[in-house]
Amino acid sequence: MKYGMKTILISMMLLSQPSHALFVDQFTNRNTPIGDSVEILNSQMQNLINHSLDAANNGTYKCNEPFKSNSDKAGDFLFAALRRQILDYPFDHFAEINKQVAKKQTLFKDSIFVNVYSAPSLFNLGGKMLDTQDVINIAGHQVTTKKLARFLEDGFKLYKRQMATHQNGIEQTEKRSLSNAEKFVDGLGIISYADHAASMAGYRFWLDLCGPSTIDGRCSPEKFISCNQQTGQWIASAEFKFSDYIDDSWDEGINCSMYAADISHPLTKNIQKVTGNNHLPCPVDPVKCFELSSSKSKKYLSPICTSVADKVKQALPAGLFTDYTYKPNAIKANSDSSGKK
Repeated sequence: MKYGMKTILISMMLLSQPSHALFVDQFTNRNTPIGDSVEILNSQMQNLINHSLDAANNGTYKCNEPFKSNSDKAGDFLFAALRRQILDYPFDHFAEINKQVAKKQTLFKDSIFVNVYSAPSLFNLGGKMLDTQDVINIAGHQVTTKKLARFLEDGFKLYKRQMATHQNGIEQTEKRSLSNAEKFVDGLGIISYADHAASMAGYRFWLDLCGPSTIDGRCSPEKFISCNQQTGQWIASAEFKFSDYIDDSWDEGINCSMYAADISHPLTKNIQKVTGNNHLPCPVDPVKCFELSSSKSKKYLSPICTSVADKVKQALPAGLFTDYTYKPNAIKANSDSSGKK
């Protein structure tokens, strides 16, 4: 099982998804600087929202209709337009091909996955599949381009499922997102809590965009969109900003993944080699876990990040945190990168 079956499964996925690299390496070339692409990504997202409003406003029904059934239909049109504009063209693909979006990439042969997964000639059918996912900088956070899909596509699925089941509470949505992450994402034997965090941030985005409607297929917008009562047109009422949703919990180098038993040891060894830290290779910056532990993303942290955050808190005198410089040997973790105790 160590290489054979995983090789077959991954090869099948490469054939079915020829445009996406599967592997996430947030450790190799970690300190190579990347220009911040937040402005162009913000602009593109706002353009998609604006195009959605134009499409919805071309419908038969106005959002200020005196009859509720008609105003509800205006919400139906809006929901369909937003879904079509934002999801039909993958946002991660936009980031990958746009030359204005600065990115860095690590070849598979140079990544933490070399000698962990075998790379048969079948992998070459996907071309780019032998590389890891592009890493970009959004508002000062290093994330892979695929996190944009987790944010928008998976976030939408969570939002739509909540509407369909008429569940207003966030607890079931969080459980569903975590369950998805714990299915050993993409058959690689890796649980990505960073994916979980990005998906839940995406759920919050769709909630902000379309409102807490419990009726499947209808928008009751609150934050970004409002109804002009004079014209009956949907209008943008706030600008989209990735900084409202993204943080370091999207980063596998901080929000450490968990690995299946058959890949844990070689993968951890590779991460130790890349980071030069045999003691605590992940998170690469324990202070970030401490900061996340008191943020809105605290429930989406991996057990490793949570454990390290607790140890940082215990190690720091109250009020001296801002003067603290992390030293690799200053904190002893009970968990290694594999998540084993």
